[in-house]
Amino acid sequence: MPMYAISRGDGFVLETLTIPAAEKPLYERRLVEVTAVVNGLTHYYDGANVLPRPPSPVTWTDASESNGGALLDVPAGAIVRIDGEGVVSLEGGREDLEFPMPGTYRVTVEAFPYLDFETSVTIDL
Repeated sequence: MPMYAISRGDGFVLETLTIPAAEKPLYERRLVEVTAVVNGLTHYYDGANVLPRPPSPVTWTDASESNGGALLDVPAGAIVRIDGEGVVSLEGGREDLEFPMPGTYRVTVEAFPYLDFETSVTIDL
């Protein structure tokens, strides 16, 4: 029986399922035949194919004279999270971050279809 990936409208792969070929028309364009199990953490649907999610273009640079640093090459519309709390990067590019207290912070950038960027930032005051 054929295996298919089903996706949301934005290309996020929800799951892989096996259904009879006769049932495929019920799902319209949201199904694409695959040869292996895929999921939204590792793959996306570009409208024609299921592809591996590309690595994030984001990089982190420490600011030696402040309590923070900068995220570079942030895609426009990305969600930047610090310890789970998020803000949207409307313009993208460079995002300067400052941290008010000493400690270790988890910084995540979500910009589908890219893989999430994650880093830990330690601030010593």
